[in-house]
Amino acid sequence: MRVKHIFIIFISIFSLYNFIDVKVLKATYNESELIDYINENEIYNEAIWHGLNFYNIIKNKSGFTSLFLLTKKKYQIQSEVLNNDWFLSPIGNISPADELIASIKNLFNSNSDLKCKHAGKYLWLKYRFKNRIPYYKFTFCAEFNNWFQRYKNSDIYFLSISSDIKSTSTMFGHNMLMIGHKNYNYIRFINYGVPKEIIVKDWPIFRQVKGLSKMYYSNFGILEYDDIRKDYIENNRKIDVYKISLNQHEKEVLLAHIWSIIEGYTNFKLNMNRVDPESVNINDYFIMFKYGFILENCSYQIFNLIQAVKPKLRLHFAKLKPRFIKPQTVFDILKKENVISLQRLNLDDFVK
Repeated sequence: MRVKHIFIIFISIFSLYNFIDVKVLKATYNESELIDYINENEIYNEAIWHGLNFYNIIKNKSGFTSLFLLTKKKYQIQSEVLNNDWFLSPIGNISPADELIASIKNLFNSNSDLKCKHAGKYLWLKYRFKNRIPYYKFTFCAEFNNWFQRYKNSDIYFLSISSDIKSTSTMFGHNMLMIGHKNYNYIRFINYGVPKEIIVKDWPIFRQVKGLSKMYYSNFGILEYDDIRKDYIENNRKIDVYKISLNQHEKEVLLAHIWSIIEGYTNFKLNMNRVDPESVNINDYFIMFKYGFILENCSYQIFNLIQAVKPKLRLHFAKLKPRFIKPQTVFDILKKENVISLQRLNLDDFVK
């Protein structure tokens, strides 16, 4: 009987050993092994990595932009982020591979400030390489940890806001994201647009020309409910709220990504330059993008955020690039792909 028990235990251990990948038992790769793995499997071409870095296909000299004939035409990948110092590699804005390798090298150097600046990328790397990089390598700053702990149990919502015919930039409507939960007494809104103080400086005719020609520069920002009430509700603009369908990892990476492009970069740059935010033009410390009223507008960039964690939206996103982008178009795509719930919610339900 004893021999039989020993034999059963041996078989069980042997089966478990074969079930578990030896690399999982090893649990760690050193830096060179991980870089080899990345190059062999071309991880830098994964859609989420491109989304987190705002990579897109840009026109080549012949003006070709389609994603469907890439093997027949030359093309170039380039990030839409205009700040070169946001990237870890000197050529990270045009090379997904170099940016990923630079990110891995920094990870093994344990620079928590840079991990905080790029929290979205590093949280994705944590999940992507969970069996190859020990968790203790992913150490984030206290500012991000506090923000993340506050919102990680919240949901993320897509907002569709009615048009305002008094302004060319909003005559077709507006989109933004909202972070919050009905059971919590705080919500935050993720907005994309040109700072008002910049627009009002221009004469109306110049404003239209610059807006239609993508001559403005814009950034993502966080708004509070009072801002929404003043800018939208009091102007009788209807706000429809739809919950975005995200699993826990998608939600956490999107939250970290939002932190990276708003708080992470700004805080890192202010700390590096050792300046008081009150003594500088804070707009100089944001991640900037080109902005147009009908191309690369609010709807385009809000969709850009969502597709970063929803790879199935990538082809839709590529098709949007050369076209006039309306908020309704983005809403229709998200609805068709079941990314947002069909139930329309009321913003008042979130305000205590």
